[in-house]
Amino acid sequence: ADRTGYICCLLEAVLGVSEKDCSIDYELTSFSCIGARPRTAYMSGFMGYFHPYLVGRDGDTFKKKAEGFLIGCGLTRQQVEALQDALIQ
Repeated sequence: ADRTGYICCLLEAVLGVSEKDCSIDYELTSFSCIGARPRTAYMSGFMGYFHPYLVGRDGDTFKKKAEGFLIGCGLTRQQVEALQDALIQ
């Protein structure tokens, strides 16, 4: 759930979903059909690792920070825009 949650959060952020809503959606991945998955101190999930890293990126909006993250991972601006276009359609 953590890796899937990170990717979904990043995709939502790139599409302009608010930081608050991305956080809420991520935390929903803590639940499963067998009950809640408790977070450990080592891997405290989104709020403990990925979120601080993402909000520490350059950019004046959560969307811009997510775009910068993807560009920092090696995507071009054109690829990020193509991803946004594909996901919005």
